[in-house]
Amino acid sequence: MSRANSVMVRFKAQGISAVNHYLVYGAPSPFTYWGFTHNLTLKLGIKLKDEKILPVIHSFKNRISNGCFVQIKSNQRMGGNSKVGTIVDNPRADIDCSIVFQYEVNDVEIDEDIIKKQIMKLRFSGGVILVDSIKVKVTKDENKIGNFVDKGYIFDEIEIEEEGENIIEDIFNQTKPMKKNGWSMPTLLGYSLLEEPQMRDNVRFGYKHAFAEPYIGIVEYRMFEKFGDEPTTLFEDGWQIETEDKKIKITQG
Repeated sequence: MSRANSVMVRFKAQGISAVNHYLVYGAPSPFTYWGFTHNLTLKLGIKLKDEKILPVIHSFKNRISNGCFVQIKSNQRMGGNSKVGTIVDNPRADIDCSIVFQYEVNDVEIDEDIIKKQIMKLRFSGGVILVDSIKVKVTKDENKIGNFVDKGYIFDEIEIEEEGENIIEDIFNQTKPMKKNGWSMPTLLGYSLLEEPQMRDNVRFGYKHAFAEPYIGIVEYRMFEKFGDEPTTLFEDGWQIETEDKKIKITQG
């Protein structure tokens, strides 16, 4: 049985994309946190244990002006060279978050400074990570990793209650009520492949690529003050990738 180190990384990022998927603007999906962590571990040359991560959101703020996301002219995206430019949304947000994960040690030991230096080279959801905000904790005792995580929000997948013929309306109605200590929102939870994966140019790390349609679900955010002492208390809320036939889904547990 391989040994594993537990890691907590925390950072603030500004100007991140607030496009959760094409139907929803707002907080990042579980895929965003997983993709960032997966990329980080690949850059470090380590293996993400069980492909599982736990995101914790300490603060999140959409960049809103006059009741809507900041807008720009479409020609600004092309350097302003075109005289014609329609008004388009530029959904951006700022976030303060932590991500907890484990990596398989084997013969590789990665210390906190190495992880921090690698994070400094990355972006999070297209946003700029503030260097002074980066904090990293690594421990061989998974019972202790929760002690380094400040209070914030974690989220759970909840079942969509289908009441009518329009699933979009059902999702809207189910996420409309605000709760005292949390809220619910639609989010990207997976993809249904439209083709067999194949090699294409400009794909990172030489992975195969496939066009796909998104799978939309609902997550419920809830606040916690402190994790328990047992590791299962922390990692049972984590998210991991599962593949089945032509479906890729991020699941909890």
